[in-house]
Amino acid sequence: MKKNGISRDDYNCIINKTPLSARTNRIVSGDAPSKYLAKIKKHAGVSDEEFLNIMKSHVLNPGYLHEDDFTGFFNDRKEQILQRIERAMNKKIPREEIHGEEGIFIGEEADEE
Repeated sequence: MKKNGISRDDYNCIINKTPLSARTNRIVSGDAPSKYLAKIKKHAGVSDEEFLNIMKSHVLNPGYLHEDDFTGFFNDRKEQILQRIERAMNKKIPREEIHGEEGIFIGEEADEE
């Protein structure tokens, strides 16, 4: 199953999650970032610079968001988060692809093919 052309595994991945208030979550409501970013900024009542700093504090690159570039956003955020973990642990994290477990997890339905 895909939502907006993005696989369930990717849009449900921790890389694509950030803490949001219920109000902000309603504004986002599954729309593309290019549609909801201005609404969020307006409701927050902050300057452009403050909004940029808020996004950066959530490890979000505004360029990818404004362009609705999910792949670029996802890969950039994943790398930034891995680098933060490496600094905290003072240890390198291998970047080669790690394959996930197969099967259906409890509470998930099989993707329709």
